[in-house]
Amino acid sequence: MRGVDLAPLDQLQNVICVRAFPKTLSANLRCGYIAARQDLIASLAELKMLTNVNSSGHIERLIHGLISEGHYRRTKAGIRVNIAWASDPRFFDFLLRATTAGLNRL
Repeated sequence: MRGVDLAPLDQLQNVICVRAFPKTLSANLRCGYIAARQDLIASLAELKMLTNVNSSGHIERLIHGLISEGHYRRTKAGIRVNIAWASDPRFFDFLLRATTAGLNRL
């Protein structure tokens, strides 16, 4: 069972939402994000600049571009289609017949 996301319920007044982008975006890019009240974000942004526990600005801009230009949305949609197709019993039947017929180069 999936947990309840408190951030929308509270409208970020008393909740800080800390997440990372999944590996479906890129297995090599490590970047997260925080959603919270504006005053908390300002303090955290200042703290981020004072410490060396941060991600590269290049990675942040790259991820912003992937999301804002729709690349990530299209990738997720393609993954959903592939999972649905691979989960269909007819897919396994097709693979079995193709392999048996010697057509294993799909």
